[in-house]
Amino acid sequence: MQNMGRISANNEVPVQKDLTAMFLVRINPDSNKCTAKEQMSKTTERVVKQKTSYMNPHVISFIRDLTEFYLLTD
Repeated sequence: MQNMGRISANNEVPVQKDLTAMFLVRINPDSNKCTAKEQMSKTTERVVKQKTSYMNPHVISFIRDLTEFYLLTD
């Protein structure tokens, strides 16, 4: 009887993995990445655009600060 509990818990892992892939990584069930740039907001029910950032915002601000410092010291 104890093994039955473990088996049912293991059966839920693929479902949780699929949900994580769909909602966090934006992968569709047919293994294609979702490319939608706009979608409806659940809270405001307006069309919102997806943020398109190719670099980490912290890296961008560091480069900006470093460039300012370099320009000020020359």
